[in-house]
Amino acid sequence: MKSSKSFQVVRKFGKDILNKGNIAKNKKNKNNKNNKTNDNKNKENFINNQKKKDKNENNDLSIYPINSFLKEIFNINSKIKANSNPQFVNEYIFDIVQYITQNESVNVINYSKENIFKLQNSDYFNANKRKNILEYLFYYNYRWKLNNDSMFLTVNIMDRYINKVKINKNEYELIGLASFLIASKYEDIYSPDVNAISIIFSFKYNPQQILEKEKQILISLDFSLLYNSSHKYLNLIYHISEIYNENVFYFSELLLELSLTDLNLLKYSQKNRALAAILFSKKVFGIKSGNYVIQFIFSYDENEMKIIHKEYYLLLKNVVLCENRNLIAEKFRSSKYGFVFSLLEKKIKEKELKKEK
Repeated sequence: MKSSKSFQVVRKFGKDILNKGNIAKNKKNKNNKNNKTNDNKNKENFINNQKKKDKNENNDLSIYPINSFLKEIFNINSKIKANSNPQFVNEYIFDIVQYITQNESVNVINYSKENIFKLQNSDYFNANKRKNILEYLFYYNYRWKLNNDSMFLTVNIMDRYINKVKINKNEYELIGLASFLIASKYEDIYSPDVNAISIIFSFKYNPQQILEKEKQILISLDFSLLYNSSHKYLNLIYHISEIYNENVFYFSELLLELSLTDLNLLKYSQKNRALAAILFSKKVFGIKSGNYVIQFIFSYDENEMKIIHKEYYLLLKNVVLCENRNLIAEKFRSSKYGFVFSLLEKKIKEKELKKEK
């Protein structure tokens, strides 16, 4: 009898070494690695070519395919900035941009068509009264080191409520305080205490009144607080683009915060105001890089940007030349914001002196 040889299969980590499927998988993995290295080279070449072309003013960006390179641009440009702020998640930044652009019009008042004071008495509810209240709220938002997004949401809540409900003549400040408290609870990790908020207007309104008004506002707005502000767009634009200058970001923040007190500027969309702010800031500080990425991803009309730039300059000019103290400007005179307003104040005054001569 011939002894039958037993054939023993050697296994390693639970897999059959003699399985032919493993050989095919290894070949595929090698091919995938080669493809990835080629893709990375193509991406680097694409970005380098764009940097060279960014120096030319007449740069046509429509010839590049969006689908193939858009996610890669986000990933490459955000590597450096993401390290400083963990909230900018590279893996989801493309989805964030898509979500914000799709929901830009949610809970937004059309200031060009609607008068937010249409239901109110013009003697007690007007643009000047609104501006004074917002300046105080902006100042305390800075003093208490709260999130800047909370102030943009505060303005949205105030305007939506006033546009929807007829209120008493002495309630405007109370609505501002209650909106401020709601927005802080929504955007900040730790919101300020109600007793501290009542101090802003020298205990004119007690904590119970503020909480009651907060309840009324939330019910009238159906508890709908989703709002993609211009400040959120600014964070995305600055993060994605290749602008590595903090003064540009601070100056853009200044423009957007001042624009909230001006009803004429609010008629432009959230995205366009943010785009115009950052493009205007780049011009002021003489930075030319980053335009191709901004145009490539967000797309804007240059004529509309020029119109908003003029509005921004007139707004800044009024703040600089006005004798009254502006609390938003005081905020941006601090070292935390790079003394941005002080720098601009000198430039605007010098420009006006040249015009007079």
